Amino acid sequence: MDREKTQVGSDRSRLVAEFFSNIGVAWFTAGVIGTFLSGSRTFTEVLISFLWGIGFSVLFLSVGTGFLKR
Repeated sequence: MDREKTQVGSDRSRLVAEFFSNIGVAWFTAGVIGTFLSGSRTFTEVLISFLWGIGFSVLFLSVGTGFLKR
C-alpha cells in the first residue's frame, strides 16, 4: 500500500516538474528565440525581451527541478 502511494507521488512530481520545464522552454522560445524572428525592434526592446525570457526560463526550470528533488 505504501509503495503504491510512493509511486503515485513520484509520478505526480515528475508530471508537475515536466509541466514547469515546458513553461520554462516556452519562455525561452518566446523571449530569446522569438526576438530573432520578430520584426525590427530597438536594442532596448530586444534586451528587455532577452532578460524576461532568460529570467522566467530559469525561474520555471528551477521550480521544476525542485519538484524532482522531493
